[in-house]
Amino acid sequence: MSIRARPNGSPLTPGQVSLGRGSSQACSGDDPRLADARQFIAVDGVTIGKPRNVDFKSGTYVTLSGVEVVGEDKVEITVTSTGGGGGYPDIEDALGVVNAAPRSKIKFTKTGALSVSVTDDGPGDRVVVNYNFVKSTAEDALAGTTPATDKLPYYTGSTSANTTDLTSFARTLLDDADAATARATLGIVGGGAQSVTTIDFGAFPGTSDASLDITGQTGIDSASVVTAWLQPADTDDHTADEHRLETISVMAGNVIPGVGFTIYATNNSQRNEPLSKPGVAGFRPAATTFYGYAGESVGGRGTLIYGKWSVAWKWS
Repeated sequence: MSIRARPNGSPLTPGQVSLGRGSSQACSGDDPRLADARQFIAVDGVTIGKPRNVDFKSGTYVTLSGVEVVGEDKVEITVTSTGGGGGYPDIEDALGVVNAAPRSKIKFTKTGALSVSVTDDGPGDRVVVNYNFVKSTAEDALAGTTPATDKLPYYTGSTSANTTDLTSFARTLLDDADAATARATLGIVGGGAQSVTTIDFGAFPGTSDASLDITGQTGIDSASVVTAWLQPADTDDHTADEHRLETISVMAGNVIPGVGFTIYATNNSQRNEPLSKPGVAGFRPAATTFYGYAGESVGGRGTLIYGKWSVAWKWS
């Protein structure tokens, strides 16, 4: 800036002079030539000083540059944002990795079993983010139980739970993969199953022998004992009374470990009667023609029998 002064004590004659150049121009006392030509500097209306120079400083996300405009008696200051997004800060995760472009706002979202709320902490010039763990009804029920050695939690209702004993021995049984392994753990040889089925001698006149394979017995082994017997119960072809009157022999065998066994049935009527031979009298005809065989008995062969008969079986 230029300084205007009054030479030789003559305030009415302005002109550019050098202050104190000679003894006749020396300044003293309240000579106006002693006035401070510097200007006060203020920021937002607050005076920060009266410096001879002003230095503009660049800051975070802001770069300043200045140039003197010759002939216009001024300096131009240019402010440039370097942070992007209008100078908003980057969003970083806990490891300092920027995972989002600079934003002016941050949105907090609840997920899974978490809930989130945001409140304004005015005096602290900040916001408070609260995260809470949200438990399900099932988790609330289990939370009411007390963990203890050899105890197993279980639900007692839609909103409640309790514990029961679970001994170390019981756990050795729970980890068994199949029935055979469980029986070995319990010290049981073989297993056991039983049921009732029907064995079919076929349509009339039928046959003297029939058999039926029983499968699906995964626990059966070569040491298993299998039994079968005629069950006095009605079927589609015969009444329970007929089951009691017939001389059908039922037995089980052909055990296949891990698979099952076979039930064999034979009509024993007249099985042991003599063959008809010349000179041999006293042979008897078949017990009845109802079963489809009216001839003489043949040794070792039973009378024909037809239809379904109820059979019970069991193995251990």
